[in-house]
Amino acid sequence: MQISLACLVASTFASAGAQAKGPRLETTDTMIPSGDAAIQLFVRNKHPTGKETSTDNILLFVHGATYPAETAFDLPIEGVSMMDLIAARGYDVYLVDVRGYGRSTRPAEMSQPPAANKPIISTKVAAHDLGAAVDYILRKRKVSKINVMGWSWGTSIVHQRAQ
Repeated sequence: MQISLACLVASTFASAGAQAKGPRLETTDTMIPSGDAAIQLFVRNKHPTGKETSTDNILLFVHGATYPAETAFDLPIEGVSMMDLIAARGYDVYLVDVRGYGRSTRPAEMSQPPAANKPIISTKVAAHDLGAAVDYILRKRKVSKINVMGWSWGTSIVHQRAQ
């Protein structure tokens, strides 16, 4: 699996008003297999309608330990999210919730008292989930690499997976 860390300049985020005049965005929510029995991962994709995909403009967001990806990257502020802003500039943008977060499957241990289990979602497990999302996107878009941007704990997840 090949991934590259995305570095987006401030101009990418400039002028939220540009979204209103920008391209129409297509949004798709999907559940994908994690590779572990009974664990499904939530993946959202936004891209300009009718836009051709290239390796250089595919970006996957990876959330931190506090909030799922949707609230970190696709929460509209004044009607536009970070995901919207980047997609409107021609990117094919994805986000993934690792297991136990957002719309992804909650492991059974999460329904038990906290004292009954050690921490459930380690960075190694989250990196496994990231790998499932990357592999899904590579197959779907028929490319050999994508850009990945982690936030907070997400940077550790991406680093673990890149090793």
